[in-house]
Amino acid sequence: MALARILSLIFYGPAWLTFLIMGAAAGGFAVCTYDLFHIFSANYALISSYGLMAIWDGGLVQLLQLLFWGYAGIACYIVFKGCLDGLTHRVPTRPY
Repeated sequence: MALARILSLIFYGPAWLTFLIMGAAAGGFAVCTYDLFHIFSANYALISSYGLMAIWDGGLVQLLQLLFWGYAGIACYIVFKGCLDGLTHRVPTRPY
């Protein structure tokens, strides 16, 4: 319930606050997902080439960190889209 209240305040609170959080979420998404695909590819190539030796030398830890950053990027994107939805619902529509 507390999370729903916080998200409601963020998405449908004051427009200036929603806009600032939207910008921060866009920046967070950019930071979290920067070059993530290439690092995933390199990690996959390392593990597939060297197997258990690569996993023991930190390949598994790196894979878990990459998964964390991927999910953090998704969370930032969801906050961005929620803010966008909250801001666009404030725009009045007129029938033409």
